[in-house]
Amino acid sequence: HHDETVTTLLPSTYSAILQALCLLRKKGLLLIVTYPGHGAGKTELDVLEHLFKFADTKKFYITSYAQVNDCNNPPIVYCIEKK
Repeated sequence: HHDETVTTLLPSTYSAILQALCLLRKKGLLLIVTYPGHGAGKTELDVLEHLFKFADTKKFYITSYAQVNDCNNPPIVYCIEKK
C-alpha cells in the first residue's frame, strides 16, 4: 500500500533533472520514474514529457518504458542517454 500524500514537487524535480543532465558524461544514463496516478504526478508528467519531447536530439537519446495494458496510470520510466 502506498501513501499518495507523499509526492515530489514539480519545481524541485524539474531543477534536479536539469542539474543531473548537466552532470552526465558522454554515454551516461539518467533514469527517471514518474507516477501519474494522482494529481501532482500527472502534472509533473505533463511538464516532464514536454521537456523530454523538446530536448536537444544532438545531445540526448530519450526513451520511455510503460506498461500499456494497465488502465490505472502505471509508472513510466524514462531513460536519458547523453550522446
